[in-house]
Amino acid sequence: MLTDDAIYVQNSQSTCREENNNTFTIYNPNTDILTTISPMGKHIINLFDGTTTISEVYTMVCQIYNEYATDVGKQDFVKFLEKVSDRGLIVLNSLQETEA
Repeated sequence: MLTDDAIYVQNSQSTCREENNNTFTIYNPNTDILTTISPMGKHIINLFDGTTTISEVYTMVCQIYNEYATDVGKQDFVKFLEKVSDRGLIVLNSLQETEA
């Protein structure tokens, strides 16, 4: 379960390719799953640098994409994070795990 104070980082094993239709395909070799995301989704994943919490990333996203600054927007944000976390595209920062 994702918590607001959790710190995630992009999975360094995953590879990303920009497609011709302005989407991105990310491949995770650990799960052998391809995931297609929008430019906005790619931008959100890029914000997970291993130093920012989910809450901080959400605040940054709201500043850039106003539509996320609503209850429905927050739900969409959480659903997206659950999707990319379940697919292993973002992973809990290992430094945070050892500090807990």
